[in-house]
Amino acid sequence: NNYYLEISNNNSYDALKEIMKIENIKSSEIVAVIGNLSEKDFISKIPNILDIIKCVDIIKEEMKKRGLSDFYKSQIESLYILHTLFRVENAMLWVNFPSSKKEIVISSLLAILDIKYPKWEENYIVEQYRQKNGLFNFDMKRLQRFTNDQYRNVDIDTASDTIRNIIK
Repeated sequence: NNYYLEISNNNSYDALKEIMKIENIKSSEIVAVIGNLSEKDFISKIPNILDIIKCVDIIKEEMKKRGLSDFYKSQIESLYILHTLFRVENAMLWVNFPSSKKEIVISSLLAILDIKYPKWEENYIVEQYRQKNGLFNFDMKRLQRFTNDQYRNVDIDTASDTIRNIIK
């Protein structure tokens, strides 16, 4: 069966849980990463900002082990992109965190997206979500105000290390 999971307002977490259920993925680490967010995480810097990337990479590996990586490729890609952009959106909202540091974190997250999925801005699910969520669309339109090419044009390891060092 081909399971196509449409991501609409706030149900990407449900889509992820559904994929895990369908493929019998039992990873408390995955559930803990996504299910362990509070309202405070959206306005304050969070040390686990890279966990969503780790989470989707775990799912990708689990699908590969089961021979299903091609089957769920677009869903996994969309989850990765969308949740990374949710982290970008979170960083835009952080209070008591200097704008210059926000710029570095956001640029580094986008660097990771640029490398993993060079055409992430054309992703159908992200576009669909933008149409359904006005705030997300607004934040994506003003994304350029928060980016710095010096931090965006780096490799994944450099971007990840930069984020970890800034968040400390």
